[in-house]
Amino acid sequence: MTSVLSRFGQRCRDLRISRGLTMGDQAKHIGCSVNEISLIECGSRTPSEKYLEGFRIWMKLDDEDFQELKKKIRSNVVELNRVKSLGEHGRSMRLFRKISKMNPEEIRAFNRPPDSGARNER
Repeated sequence: MTSVLSRFGQRCRDLRISRGLTMGDQAKHIGCSVNEISLIECGSRTPSEKYLEGFRIWMKLDDEDFQELKKKIRSNVVELNRVKSLGEHGRSMRLFRKISKMNPEEIRAFNRPPDSGARNER
């Protein structure tokens, strides 16, 4: 089974833990809930600008480290393991390649059902 932590969330978690701090400490400083921090670290929620700025100040990150951390948001997607059975036409591998290049917003859009109005026009 793959880890559910995202690249961005994993880095935030590593920084926090390396300094001996808890999610509770972080929540108090940034002004968000422990649940929100958990969702961000797990890749279930994309961090807001308020969260990012609060995290930067709390961790005392310089601009270079902060920009490097922000780059990881684009890959704030759970890493997928390759599927052993590619199927007759390798559909699983094509889906894996497509998803691994998407940012979180594209994945959410990809997962949404098509507009009902668009179906009626055909």
